[in-house]
Amino acid sequence: MASRKTKTKSFKSEWIYKEAATISHPAISNPQFHRCLIDFSFLVVQEGGTPNPFSEEKTISVDCLEVTAAQNEKRPPRKTMDAAFVIEHLRKTVRRTVLVEFKFRVRNVENLRKQEIEDKVKNSKMLLGNEPPVLHRYFFIFKEGIKHQAINRISRIFKKPYNELEYEVTDLPALFETFFKITEGG
Repeated sequence: MASRKTKTKSFKSEWIYKEAATISHPAISNPQFHRCLIDFSFLVVQEGGTPNPFSEEKTISVDCLEVTAAQNEKRPPRKTMDAAFVIEHLRKTVRRTVLVEFKFRVRNVENLRKQEIEDKVKNSKMLLGNEPPVLHRYFFIFKEGIKHQAINRISRIFKKPYNELEYEVTDLPALFETFFKITEGG
């Protein structure tokens, strides 16, 4: 478990949320998708969470993108992640799109399914395209009370130690600290 924390801490200190890049993401360049750019706090509340510590940061509602695309293509919507935003490396001119799934309403982690998780990531990546590329770490946000149960469940369903997975189980304050909080000296 210590190696996971070290990896996450290093990862946390090297990337920062970029609102301008999120607002100009190619996936929402078409006017019919502009409504899918929303306040992060609004999406958190919509998904059953409490918006703190977020205020007016913008994010892309991936579910909104998918519903709109499905209507245009006259097909049923596919399962997708809830949010996407752009981050930039602090020392390099490298950007990535981060995918986030809110699981605030989950009461029983045994209901988490491997295929559903994989499909949400795959469908979201297909919808968002590859500019900027999607970060190969996908964030699942749980309430603090069941976060550790979710970590164990994800490790079991993917049959790998948690620190070897590309799926990160965390809570909202930790996500904020990882990408949105500007720290001194960085």
